[in-house]
Amino acid sequence: PIELDRRPTALACDPAGELLALGVANSRVVLFALATGAERRSFRVPPGRVRDYSVRQLAVSPDGARVAARWGKGGAVTVWDATPNGTGRPLAEIVPETKRQTGLAYSPDGRTLAVSSADGTVTFYDAATFAERARFAWRAGPLSGVAFAPDGLTCAAGGDRGRVVVWDVG
Repeated sequence: PIELDRRPTALACDPAGELLALGVANSRVVLFALATGAERRSFRVPPGRVRDYSVRQLAVSPDGARVAARWGKGGAVTVWDATPNGTGRPLAEIVPETKRQTGLAYSPDGRTLAVSSADGTVTFYDAATFAERARFAWRAGPLSGVAFAPDGLTCAAGGDRGRVVVWDVG
């Protein structure tokens, strides 16, 4: 078992099952090697304009090289270089026009980071440049999460009104 000094608030694994990312209540993201349980590195959520710095959701890129965290009550999304020799500094902070993000997902090829929002939109960002690529607005009510199919051709987002939208992104 992995022992933490604080309560975990979010978790995610890379698709290969080698890396576990845990968000903890004291505004940290901690990475563990799943094979050994050893801590690989940790990141601090950058200070911002919100009171709550708890990590709410995590996404690990398919190659395990990047970790994205949504923190605070709808706060920003921060992306770190998770490689063993990385700087530990954030690569990007994404603060979309829609201030209440609800979900994160990397596409299976690792080139897109999808962010769902409480306003019913899903925004796709280029995972290398962090530029917005596309935004989709669905009439499913506030969205609570987003996910890609393993083949990367389909994306789904779920809303709090019991609706799920599925669309072809290939």
